Amino acid sequence: MKTFSLFLLITVTFFSFKLNAQTELRTWVDENGKSISENVFNEKWRTDIYSRWDYILKEAPNSSDSIKKSLRIAKLIPAYTASTTNHKKWVEFLSTETNTPIKTNNTIVISFMHKDDLCGGTRNHNTTPDKKLRAYKNFYHPIFKKLKKKNPEVTPFMFFEKGVFLNTSLQETPFFSDEKNVLKRGIFNIPALCGSYAIIKPNNQILVINGESRIDYIIEEYLHNEEYWNTFFKQ
Repeated sequence: MKTFSLFLLITVTFFSFKLNAQTELRTWVDENGKSISENVFNEKWRTDIYSRWDYILKEAPNSSDSIKKSLRIAKLIPAYTASTTNHKKWVEFLSTETNTPIKTNNTIVISFMHKDDLCGGTRNHNTTPDKKLRAYKNFYHPIFKKLKKKNPEVTPFMFFEKGVFLNTSLQETPFFSDEKNVLKRGIFNIPALCGSYAIIKPNNQILVINGESRIDYIIEEYLHNEEYWNTFFKQ
């Protein structure tokens, strides 16, 4: 699945990079913030160890013409973070915050979209019009409906970082805004290109997956694959 998602992301970003080539400068850094070549960056990014976060550092007028040039930085980040947390705390928080009943023995799965995400090459993610939000809802509602029917032991959510959409536009389950930055601070503190996911088990294990995927794929590939899951939580 990661290979297929990676192919799609590379294809989309390639064409968007070509379109922006005249107005955008680029640099690549490793997980420690050290500048590296594009080839070295891509070699690491194509492994299962790393994902990435792209961001615009600055914009300034070109000295020779009126074209504005921006500096886009691509940084390597961990593809996965495995640790422990307090499942009960998250059940209580999410139940209250979303007015959604959650069984105490249910696994929580969260899809999280970061502010200023340049996924697909666009830099207008934060000013997405209503039709973009409708597209999200039209695409994900059937997925969530099927998930809940097929996986009653799982409670799924889709959260957007504060500022991505107006909170008043997200008054429809399972779409919510992290208005108090609780999820951002407590779970999704490393921004990732095309979003992040978290699986929180009743045994307090939590796995955060960074990068492009889909919540139903995440459940099948990680949660329902016990052997694979255990590789992240070796004693």
